Amino acid sequence: MKKFVCIFFLLIPVITLSQENRKVSSPLEYTWKYVGKEGFAYGGMWWQDFYISLAFSPSGQSYVAFTDWENSGKATVMKFDGANWVNVGNTGFSAGEAVYLSLAFNSSGQPYLAYMDMGNANKATVMKFDGTTWVNVGNAGFTNAAAWYTSLAFNSNDQPCVAFGDNGNTGKASVYKYDGTNWLPVGNAGFTAGRALYTTLSFSPSGQPHIVFQDQTTNYNRATVMRFDGSS
Repeated sequence: MKKFVCIFFLLIPVITLSQENRKVSSPLEYTWKYVGKEGFAYGGMWWQDFYISLAFSPSGQSYVAFTDWENSGKATVMKFDGANWVNVGNTGFSAGEAVYLSLAFNSSGQPYLAYMDMGNANKATVMKFDGTTWVNVGNAGFTNAAAWYTSLAFNSNDQPCVAFGDNGNTGKASVYKYDGTNWLPVGNAGFTAGRALYTTLSFSPSGQPHIVFQDQTTNYNRATVMRFDGSS
């Protein structure tokens, strides 16, 4: 009898666990599912470059910008309305082919797009959607020379800022901000020690700009992060 009681108490956790409903407790246990229809954006043939950028509006709606080869490689932005991917303004709205696309939102939820503007000597251009159409933010092609790997982010003053590999400074990184009238450098232009590839710009919670890039001055082109301290 004593032996039976011991076995019974040992089995209680097993019985309880077997009857417990197995709930998904972590996103890591979920499965990846399509958001809308797969393959909704036309990326062109394999020899055509296809650039794409994903961002969420402040309300949580997903937007995608891409190089649209149904429109000669110009930029198109689409959003997911809960059932389908729909166009945001006109398709192929950039003046020429758009590469290195970077999509971001200001605090009021207005989408902005930065890109290397191949219709404007490969310089940087930023556009925003005004609710009806896409319009330039400042001058199109505002950089002095070609702007590679454009990356867009907003500072604490809600000003759009763009980081890029600056061909006017031997490919070193530069960061520019729009003050409402003009695009101005943040610190010195071409501030990295050498050529900067795949630049990505982000702001800390305190508003300090940081940039990460593939640093060609390092062995094996390793990653380097720099921040702007207010003067350099």
